[in-house]
Amino acid sequence: MKEYKLHIVFGLILISAGLFVSSADLVNILRRLPAGIPQELLLGAKLFKIGLVIIGASVLMFGKSAIWKSEILKDKNADEPNGKLVFPFLTIILFTALTIRIYGLNEGLWLDEILTLENYVKAPFGEIVTNYDSQNQHFLYSIFAHTSFLLFGESIWALRLPAVLFGVGSICALYFMGRQIATPLEAFLSSILLVFSYHHIWFSQNARGYIGLLFFTLITSWLFVLGLSKDRPKLWLVYAVVAALGAYTHISMILIIIGHFIIYVFSFIARRNELWRTKWIPFMGFCFAALLTFQLYSLVLPQMFGETIGEGRIVTVWKNPIWTLFEIVRGTKIGFKGIVPLIFAAGILSLGIWNFKRKNPVVIGLFFIPIMIVATVAIAMGRHLWPRLFFFSIGFGVLIIARGSMELGRLVTRLLKIETKRSMMPGTIVFALIILAFAISARKAYGPKQDYLSALRFVESNKKLDDIVLTIGSTAFVYERYYGLDWIEVGDLENFNSIRANRNATWIVYTFPVYLEAEYPNIMDIVRDDFKVVKQFYGTLNGGAIFVCRSEVSSS
Repeated sequence: MKEYKLHIVFGLILISAGLFVSSADLVNILRRLPAGIPQELLLGAKLFKIGLVIIGASVLMFGKSAIWKSEILKDKNADEPNGKLVFPFLTIILFTALTIRIYGLNEGLWLDEILTLENYVKAPFGEIVTNYDSQNQHFLYSIFAHTSFLLFGESIWALRLPAVLFGVGSICALYFMGRQIATPLEAFLSSILLVFSYHHIWFSQNARGYIGLLFFTLITSWLFVLGLSKDRPKLWLVYAVVAALGAYTHISMILIIIGHFIIYVFSFIARRNELWRTKWIPFMGFCFAALLTFQLYSLVLPQMFGETIGEGRIVTVWKNPIWTLFEIVRGTKIGFKGIVPLIFAAGILSLGIWNFKRKNPVVIGLFFIPIMIVATVAIAMGRHLWPRLFFFSIGFGVLIIARGSMELGRLVTRLLKIETKRSMMPGTIVFALIILAFAISARKAYGPKQDYLSALRFVESNKKLDDIVLTIGSTAFVYERYYGLDWIEVGDLENFNSIRANRNATWIVYTFPVYLEAEYPNIMDIVRDDFKVVKQFYGTLNGGAIFVCRSEVSSS
């Protein structure tokens, strides 16, 4: 009897599912819609079925190929003299990171976390994977947070738990990535710096996909560098899977993978005369990554290319690259005073870039090319250039700072003609001081990201019985959906004036004034003229203070 290989069975199952399961049945398996199935969901199901057939055919075609028989990975530092110390030291680093990120995990949510919670995480699984009504939907994070709720119950810490795990995982990923492109010492020091990084702690306690994007960026970059240097085709299969999961976490991962592809093309051209047995395998890896990404998004592709992908952004200043640059620079000065630390940091970064450019230019490509692609696409689409869009690059930034510190140490010893038997010691001291400065600043990452709850308590304890409380913009969603209050949402100027008529006093609670000035300029003019800011409630989100205002003036 002919023996059937597992890949043949698997491939045939995928093809059969794609051919014989109807689109309507597929949608009904995922979610029940009593009013009928929308056409965009049926189209998404058809795309999903097409993807199943293509993947099944690919498994049948390539599953038996001899190229997959090579070993996948061997730790290049396994035979180092200090190799036995790696595991305990890395364990201590990761345990410290976990402890720091669990502390204060239950503090107040900010707007995007609340939107994620209310619109996606609380929904059934089938609704999560078939709903893309906003770019606030980060699918893999929503799925993980939903699972966390099922395991631990609904709470703020359970909502943020996947971010904590992604954060700790990204520190581990940085270490292995660092050992591939830098020295073991630089990899360790970079991981330690990330443990105490204000921004890394903040995003590790942020129930959004950005910290997951960092994790998958580091893992795919590590596999990418290994794949280019090692004759191991299985690496590219793993690369494709990880890249697709990263894209499912945050769609900008696609742009990072495009950056990798550009570097591969240049590498291919540079090595065109070399004997490179598997030089076409990376291209297959990129194709498979694209196919898997298509499959993960297929159910919602019709929604993505409808109104969602072109949703308007109205705050002009948030689209300005100069504003983004200043926000990033201002963020690096958290806990530091004056221009001197900023100049010092720029100098260290420049030394690291210069050294990597000479010795390992692929690192510079991995750092800069995806940043440039993300910025270019965001500008071309008229999107907001939030600094968080570039958080994925922090790992490479830290490695470059580590290299710059070592280079500075060597320059100082040469200039001062200091003889030392430990050539890495001066640079290590420099980097240790940087870690200390980051550790001092890290405490500012804790606290509510936006203090909606304190603002609520203040208003409820100070307003009189016949006072009216208004909300505008994002605060309306937060206080109505999340807190279940009956505060009144302001829709337009006429609605605003009619609500205020014949009232003794009116309160209004708002946040993100830059956005409101662009969206509701007439209303904000009245707020400035007739209302007094009673109190501001600050959080760790820059620009996310909650304003509580009160007016004795009636519009009647």
